[in-house]
Amino acid sequence: MQMRTKCWLTAAAVLLAAGCGGRVAKPVLTESALDARLSCDHLQGEYDNNRKRLAELQGEKKESGRNNAGFLVTSPLFLDTQGTFKKETEALNLRNERLNALMAERGCEAPPAPVP
Repeated sequence: MQMRTKCWLTAAAVLLAAGCGGRVAKPVLTESALDARLSCDHLQGEYDNNRKRLAELQGEKKESGRNNAGFLVTSPLFLDTQGTFKKETEALNLRNERLNALMAERGCEAPPAPVP
């Protein structure tokens, strides 16, 4: 192989590896068009699901923290530099605030306080 071809292949491999770093954030919307139709049970169910997702994200963050030391040594390209955890956590917390407000407006039973 010519040197030029090797350089292009190496550059392509680096770009492909860089695209593997972390995952794309998928933040929830603070408000939904369906909010007006949701019953107290629906609101509570969504609130509970959001709390479970927050716990999952916390676990992901802890796990990625453990893996980062190895990745720093082997390949900094795989680090999550997109702030996925922060974006999704903020979005879930804002949605839960909205759900709490909707439950208060409708006189629903308040959800239990989150466990720290």
